[in-house]
This record gives sequence, C-alpha cells and structure tokens, in this order.
Amino acid sequence: MKNLFCFFLLLSGVFLSLTSCSNDESDDFVKTNEEVVIKSTLNEETVSSVLNEINDLYEYEIKTRSLDGQLVVTELQAKEVLTPFIEEGENIRQQIIEDMKVNPDAYPADTEFFLSDMDDENLAELGFYVYEFYNNPNTGPQNTPKWFKCLGAAFVGVDGLNAYLQGTKTLLTAKAALTIAKAFAKRSLGIVGTAWAIYDYYDCMNS
Repeated sequence: MKNLFCFFLLLSGVFLSLTSCSNDESDDFVKTNEEVVIKSTLNEETVSSVLNEINDLYEYEIKTRSLDGQLVVTELQAKEVLTPFIEEGENIRQQIIEDMKVNPDAYPADTEFFLSDMDDENLAELGFYVYEFYNNPNTGPQNTPKWFKCLGAAFVGVDGLNAYLQGTKTLLTAKAALTIAKAFAKRSLGIVGTAWAIYDYYDCMNS
C-alpha cells in the first residue's frame, strides 16, 4: 500500500512537471509571436520647431527663387531641418529589425534589403507618419477622410495607405509600419520635396 502511494505521488509529480514545461513553452511561443507595437519618441515641441524651420525655408524659397525657376533651397538645408523626423524614422527602422529577429517568418524575403536601402527621405516620411498617427488629434480612424485628403494632396502617388487604415487599430505594429514605409518608397520626392510635402500636409490639416 505504501509503495502504491509513493508511486502515485511520483506519477503526480511527473505530470505536474510536464504540465509546467508545457505552459512555459506556450508562454514563450506567445512572447515570440506577438506583434510588436511601434513606439514614437518625438514630442510636440520638437515637431513644432521643425514646422517653423520648414516654414522659414518655404518663405526663403519663394523670395529668392531664381528667374529660371531653379530651386534655391539645398538638399543639405532640407536634411538639417528634417533631422528629427529622420532620426525618428531610424528609431522605427530599428524596431522593425528587432521584430524581424523574433518573428523572421512574418516578413517578406526582401524586407532586410528594403530596410537597409532606406535613405533620409524614406526615414523622414516614416518618422513623420508615425508621429502623426499617434499624436495629431485630427488623425486616426475617426478622421480618415480629412487625413487622406491632406496626405493625398501633399504626397501625390502614395497608394495603399487608405486600404490599410480603413478600420485600423489605434496602435501601429512593426509590420504595418513596414507596409507604410514601402508605400511611401514607391515614389520619390527627394529630401527637398519631402520637406515641402510635410509643410503642405500640415497646412492642409490646420485649415
């Protein structure tokens, strides 16, 4: 009887141990497959400063444009003004890369090449978009008509955003951010054109 009781205790211990391991594996599986939510690090004060600088460039361009219509504002000037958005885009790119390390099968085969090939223009646009998604009170699912009107007017040729954001969540995942980056990358405005597009977008949103 005593031996039978000991055997029962041993069997129960093995069962509990297996159950515990199974639960641990399940927890690890969830952790490694849950969608990473992109975090924005920009603040309103920084963005306001960027917009003021873009506005100054815009007015300078109008006042000093040469008679033959050549742009006066240089790429270097535009890049300096957009530096906070470029840095934000780099921050987002790193978040996508980190998610790829955890969930490599969730991404297309060309993702690594695309991310490594992103230039300052692409990064600035992505950083700008993610900030707007989270912080502008006029954006989000409840205000998509105006948002897309202004995006469409400022960033001509950017397709696919409307389809994604119809009924979207209030959080932006790493995979969604990649989709948005690819949508912007389908056409090129150049870094100067990106500065003007961001200016036009905010002018539209605040009108």
